[in-house]
Amino acid sequence: MQGQFDGTVMEIGDMLRIEGTASFSFLDRFTDPVDLRAFSASLRESPDRLWRLLQHVGAFAGIGEGPQGPELEIDEDDVSRIFMFVSELGGTAYPITGDWKAGFLAQVFNDRAKSHYTAPQGQTR
Repeated sequence: MQGQFDGTVMEIGDMLRIEGTASFSFLDRFTDPVDLRAFSASLRESPDRLWRLLQHVGAFAGIGEGPQGPELEIDEDDVSRIFMFVSELGGTAYPITGDWKAGFLAQVFNDRAKSHYTAPQGQTR
């Protein structure tokens, strides 16, 4: 999502009139309806999560302590194409895009104390 505001500010007596147009653009791609890719990303950040989860589930279910031995090593390059296909659950990825504009018109007191307006630090308006 990104946007740009083009407009003017005019002083009218003790007021500021702000008028313009905000233009927005949105670009995304719908994939992975059950967030398997987000789950995979969290595993990449901490691969031992899956290992610990399997051990806890095994202990809870009374079937032992889960997998034993060295921790799993995941080669992302080998599985990435297959994973991308599987994570879409047979669906088709598609783009989600949009462009739109919105008009903006506001009047505020020039005196910030009256309008309760605060600009980001370092800006005057």
